[in-house]
Amino acid sequence: MKKTDFFGNEKVNFDKLLEFGFYLKKYVYYYTKIIVNNQFRLDVIITSDGKIDTKLTDAKT
Repeated sequence: MKKTDFFGNEKVNFDKLLEFGFYLKKYVYYYTKIIVNNQFRLDVIITSDGKIDTKLTDAKT
């Protein structure tokens, strides 16, 4: 899978992550949301150095 830089030169504003629904565990921020009529689960993971990873899975599996 090819990784794409969606955010260009933008920086993560760590101060706002918690208010947007992220939670912090061992210096990593996590966000989970069920989307599209409960069909999919979206996970966003942001490391303390600003690296962003996303995962989209079928919520029924």
